[in-house]
Amino acid sequence: MKMNKLLFFAAIVIAFAFTSCKKDLTCSCTSTTTSTEPGYTSSTTSNTTDWTKVKKSDAAIYCSSDTYSYQSTYYDITTNTNIQSTVTTTTICELKK
Repeated sequence: MKMNKLLFFAAIVIAFAFTSCKKDLTCSCTSTTTSTEPGYTSSTTSNTTDWTKVKKSDAAIYCSSDTYSYQSTYYDITTNTNIQSTVTTTTICELKK
């Protein structure tokens, strides 16, 4: 009888170990874009994404902060020169319940 209880308890523990905890989560992100281009004003946008019954580790892969930059060159006809600018976008995300 004691052995049956022990096996039953072990089966319950193993079942919980292999069960993932899925929750409803929200990813909130704010992105800010800046540029070295003369006259450019920075812009900020926000968005949210709701997920239902997802593991937190899976949601964290897609709800992540990031920074990227790129350079561009254009010809300014008023000054007859090439203008180089760097555009940088920084996104900060937070995962919430």
